[in-house]
Amino acid sequence: MDAVAMVWIRDVTRHFRDRVRLLGSIMRPVLWLLILGTGLREQI
Repeated sequence: MDAVAMVWIRDVTRHFRDRVRLLGSIMRPVLWLLILGTGLREQI
């Protein structure tokens, strides 16, 4: 279990150090919500 935790911590640390990856991981869900929100709003 310790090995899994160490790999997870390593990946999370890399993720937060890479600003492009961090920005992409924040912007992708926001874009999906905007696209789906505008599409579903027209259905109502």
